[in-house]
Amino acid sequence: MDIAEICKLLGLPARVAESYRKRGIGKLYPPQEAALKSGVTEGRSLVLAAPTASGKTLVAELLMLHVALVRGGRSVYLVPLRALAGEKFQSFRDLFSPHGLKVGISTGDFDRADPHLASYDVLILTNERADSIMRQRPGWFFRGLELVVVDEVHLLGDPYRGPTLEILLSALRRERPGLQLLALSATVGNPEEIAGWLGAEAVVSDFRPVPLRKGIFWEGRLCFPGEPPRELELEEGGRHEPLVALALDSVREGGQVLVFVSTRRSAQAAARKLSRHVGDLLTERESRELSRLAAEIQGEVEGKTSLSVELTKCLPSGVAFHHAGLSAGHRRLVEEAFRKRLLKVLCTTTTLAAGVNLPARRVVVRDVRRYDPLHGSSYIPTLEYHQMAGRAGRPGLDPYGEAILIAKNEEEVEDLLSRYVLAPPEEIRSQLAQEGALLFHLLGVIAARYVRALRDIPAFFSLTLFARQFDPGELAEALRRGLRYLEVEGFVGVEGERVFPTDFGMLTARLYIHPLTAVILRDGLREARRREDRPPIAFFHLIAATP
Repeated sequence: MDIAEICKLLGLPARVAESYRKRGIGKLYPPQEAALKSGVTEGRSLVLAAPTASGKTLVAELLMLHVALVRGGRSVYLVPLRALAGEKFQSFRDLFSPHGLKVGISTGDFDRADPHLASYDVLILTNERADSIMRQRPGWFFRGLELVVVDEVHLLGDPYRGPTLEILLSALRRERPGLQLLALSATVGNPEEIAGWLGAEAVVSDFRPVPLRKGIFWEGRLCFPGEPPRELELEEGGRHEPLVALALDSVREGGQVLVFVSTRRSAQAAARKLSRHVGDLLTERESRELSRLAAEIQGEVEGKTSLSVELTKCLPSGVAFHHAGLSAGHRRLVEEAFRKRLLKVLCTTTTLAAGVNLPARRVVVRDVRRYDPLHGSSYIPTLEYHQMAGRAGRPGLDPYGEAILIAKNEEEVEDLLSRYVLAPPEEIRSQLAQEGALLFHLLGVIAARYVRALRDIPAFFSLTLFARQFDPGELAEALRRGLRYLEVEGFVGVEGERVFPTDFGMLTARLYIHPLTAVILRDGLREARRREDRPPIAFFHLIAATP
């Protein structure tokens, strides 16, 4: 369907279609058309599960324009990371401002809920920021709110960030039962179940505008299932380390490479190594532009760090690293240089897998194991591999995309094939079942006054994905234990059927810290008050003792 036809269907003015045409968007992809014809214009909620680069964000953009220009309402756009929030803010502001829409962003200050945020037609929030605002129950938040877009909804299954998103969505549905939700993901294994939980339709598609090949690199050969192995062209008289060989092979053919590693330090080390080889493949113009960029960063007085110095050493060779340790400004410079195709190889942690729009012809996932504080060295989830692999292939620029894993031996080739390349992403399971997560959010629910009586607690939690996927008796017992702990430690009070937060509980919830942390800090500070000798190092030790 043509962009003009879909804009007419949505009741949008012709100038909207014209603005998209100027951006090179003329026809919609099949999942975009299916999503926009699924009843979203009548306010129906939707889960859209489609591969990266299939145009899910365009669906959200058109629906937010429809909400603002046709319905006269506001939209909230939820993202998991600040980096992604910043990218969406820049993109939406450029797109929506010519149509008279105001775009806002808020990602920090967990203890503040500014009423001026209600003045924005489109408000971008991190999940944690939205949860913090909701806990304070400001009347302005729902004023005119018609649509909430949930980007990267598969993060419901993340053990660290998932519970916050789950409680947030449950609270939104409880406070505004008719609120329209648009949930987006490239890698959700059970979209129909998530749609059922949210009271939404599901549009599921495997359409990709750029074909994706997934393979394994082992002993100098690139192996894709169903194809004969291909020997990589190596330097005369020797062999390269796998990562170097894979990067040079793609850059020689005019492609760019994203390298995913497990830690920030590994990203920097990989960039240093690759910078010794890639520079010879740059054109004179590219070398000049990258040297100018490096000099610009090096010339900064404010914001100069050891990381920025290291970055300037890699940039002139067409290689960079990207992770949360870099300043926001330097990350933007790196992203822009990669989009302009000046940078040929970018070494990164998973920050670029979680939605930041930087596709490349070849994605190399070097590390499939990562240290976890609870379980030690563990395999990354299959879902996370699919997120990284989905970054391969730049629409309009790359004829194909390739996602490559590196095997150390023949046995690992089979393991990587079965565990990642040929495996579907895992189904999303509620992570609220973790007692630590449940305790944190139980206090938040009581402090936000979502519940005021004991009978309200199971009623609220019946709206969660946890309640849908787990035994009701297990949920009831976990809530009973959690409430008892909060009462004993003085976070909440119980009088007959009434349950309410204490001052201590309110402060803990407002500061967005875990009850276990609050107890350790409270007890430590009480002990410190009883002692005359209170060396500063003791307070650092107290902070370090918190979970």
